[in-house]
Amino acid sequence: MPRKVRKTIILLKAETTAGIDAAPTGAANAVQVMDWEDDIEQMFAPLPLIRSFFGSDDALPYARRGKIKFRLPFASAGAAGTAAPWGPALLGCAAAETISAGNRVDYTPATDNLKTVTIWFHKDGLVMKFVGSMGNHRWSYVVGEAPFLEFEFRGLVAEAPSAVGNPAGTFTSWKRPLAVGPINTAKLVLGGTYATGAISGGTSWDLKSFTGDSGNDVRDVLLATAQAVDIYNRAAKATIVIDLTAAGEATYLTQMDVGTTISVGLAHGTAAGSKLLSFAPQALIKSVKTQKDGEMFVHALEVDLQPTAAGNDEWRHVAA
Repeated sequence: MPRKVRKTIILLKAETTAGIDAAPTGAANAVQVMDWEDDIEQMFAPLPLIRSFFGSDDALPYARRGKIKFRLPFASAGAAGTAAPWGPALLGCAAAETISAGNRVDYTPATDNLKTVTIWFHKDGLVMKFVGSMGNHRWSYVVGEAPFLEFEFRGLVAEAPSAVGNPAGTFTSWKRPLAVGPINTAKLVLGGTYATGAISGGTSWDLKSFTGDSGNDVRDVLLATAQAVDIYNRAAKATIVIDLTAAGEATYLTQMDVGTTISVGLAHGTAAGSKLLSFAPQALIKSVKTQKDGEMFVHALEVDLQPTAAGNDEWRHVAA
C-alpha cells in the first residue's frame, strides 16, 4: 500500500558543533509543520566519452546535499519570556535569541557565531538525516489566515536514508496560532519606535497583509576534501498591503521619490503569552502600487529592510 503523507514528522535541533549530528528526539525536538517539500540532490561530474555511436554521456557522483522546505504556525510560546518552539529553526537562519525572563523573547538577525541545525525527516517509515543545515526564513501575516513562518534549509546528508519507524512526537510547546483579523491584530504602524516589546508613535493603517523575507545568501561550500553550508550575506525585503488615504498615498510616494526610510511594525495578539510582534526599523520604499480589492483600493508597498548603524537589526520578531 502507498505510504501516507500525514504520517510525517520532522525533528530539528541546534547543533553544539557545526556538522555534528545533534540527535534530535521526538519528545524534545518535534516541529509542528503545516506542509513540506524535500529532496536529496546528488551532484554529478560529466564524463562525455565519444564511443562511435549515439547515446547519453556518463556522469560521476561526487557530492550530495539535502534540501527541505516547510511552514510552521507562527504563534507565541504560551508564557511571556519563554523561548518559542520555532526558535531553533530561526537560529539556523542566521538569527539570535535574547530572552527577557518573564517578559518576552526577541529574535533578531546575526552575523557572527551563527548556528547550524540537525534535521531528521521521518517520512512514513523512512528517515533522512541532514546535518550542518542552514537556511532562510520568511514570515506571513495575511487577513483571514493563520500567520506562519516558512523555512528553507540546505544541509549535508549525514547517512544514507534508511527504513525506520516514525518516532512519537510531542507538540505541547506548540501553541495554537491566532488568525489575522480584527479580533487579534492591531493596525500596522509606519514610522513608529520599538522598545521593550512594544511599538509607540508613528501612523497606523488598516492592514491586508505583511509578508517578509530575511533574504539570507545561503551557499554550498564544496572543496575536494570538505563540504559545508554557510551564509554569506542577507538582503531582507517585505511587502505590506494597507488601506491608505489619498494623503497617505501621496506621503509615501514622496518618501519613495526622495529615498526616505521608515519603520514598519505590527503587533498581533493581546494576552500575555500569545503576543507576537514583527518590526523593521529602517525600510526603504521601493514601490507604491494601487491595487483593486473588489470595489476598493488598497496599496502595496514593497520595501527593502535595511540595518541601522547598529547593525543586525533589519527585522525583529518578538514572542511575549
